[in-house]
Amino acid sequence: MKTIKPGPLAAAALLAATILLPVVQSQSLESSLPARFEATKSLIQTLKTLGFDTQTLEQTVAGLEDSFKKSSADPAEVVRAVEKINRQFQKVLHTYQQNPKSALKAFDILSRVYALRASASGFSAVLLDVSEQLVEQALNDKSEVHGGELLEKAQTLVESVQGVLAGKPINMKIVRSAESGGEEMEISIASIATTKEVVKVYLTEERFRYSNDTLVVSKNAFINLGNTVIIQKETVRNVKTSSEEKTVLFGENKAIGAVLSLSRVSNKLQLEKTEYDVFVQSHSFEQNHVRLVLSSSQPNAGKIVIIDVDKGFMKNYLPRDIAVRVDGVPAKLAESITELLIENSSEPKYFLAITGRGLQIVLYIPNWSTKVVIIGSASSLSFQIAIPGFWDQRFELIATTAGFILLMSFVLLGKVLRRTLDG
Repeated sequence: MKTIKPGPLAAAALLAATILLPVVQSQSLESSLPARFEATKSLIQTLKTLGFDTQTLEQTVAGLEDSFKKSSADPAEVVRAVEKINRQFQKVLHTYQQNPKSALKAFDILSRVYALRASASGFSAVLLDVSEQLVEQALNDKSEVHGGELLEKAQTLVESVQGVLAGKPINMKIVRSAESGGEEMEISIASIATTKEVVKVYLTEERFRYSNDTLVVSKNAFINLGNTVIIQKETVRNVKTSSEEKTVLFGENKAIGAVLSLSRVSNKLQLEKTEYDVFVQSHSFEQNHVRLVLSSSQPNAGKIVIIDVDKGFMKNYLPRDIAVRVDGVPAKLAESITELLIENSSEPKYFLAITGRGLQIVLYIPNWSTKVVIIGSASSLSFQIAIPGFWDQRFELIATTAGFILLMSFVLLGKVLRRTLDG
């Protein structure tokens, strides 16, 4: 690609590209679109003058303009798409003045995202969304090193999507369920090999349709890249007009160790597991609690374990006041998933989220060996005594029972002593 060193030409081109944008802000959506398209075309021409290959971008804008003219798309959706293009490539121009190399890489990634967008669906579409957001954060980042790392991650995500769409073999599992009342849910778990690393994806997509014909689509995606976990939360509401909310969260030095699903099928309890570098040695279901023995011999094993519990399982086996213990010690309940990702706590933590399917537990384990994890009633677990995983479960039951009896003995002894003293 031919490039021009940043200087007066880049500054003049940038000014020419931005001068049209404020004009369209005060107009209505539909009436402002022609002016918005003109501003976008001016921006593309500026990029072309600087040596960028704008063919994909031109085709994308032409497609949006055609759909608007034929009234085949919601004007609000078209406006959002055009505004996003303007926002992203204005940032590319600004970055080009200080760091042409980063700008060129960001432009290349965004161009590939737009080229793949029409063919992508499901978790592939989510990976493209996240790669876009990583590029924008990289362009906003004042640290060249950290910005470069974000671009590398975005590039890896795009490569993974290219592999999926090209038909390369991937490790994939999809679980679909439909509930009465217009609720639908789909869970996708995938591992995709790239030239740099394996991309691990855990995506839940829920659809709720209400009596007023409002459709709400909620997506939660956990994406694992090396020692970084990225969470994207997306909510789209459609009535007469649609609204969209997206947030991206980062967890540095954290990764997904395993994804587990507790379910009840045909009156049988079962555990489905996707083990990356954390393994389930044993599991059992008792009244009001679940016992899992998890282990990993890898020093850098994923610190996050995702546990999905469906409604059928919870109905008979887990109460509302759920608590988690790790090796007999109560894990701390995090107030938000952000707290779980950002803080590098030395103690186990967990976050609870209600889903359309039931309950999701995101468990953080700071370091691995063999861990006994018990999930159950907060009140019943206050008497639970966990024995290390290499002991038989019967010893744990005996120890818990003995501990409870001992506690009650002290209570009764105290009452007898008080009566004696009062007498």
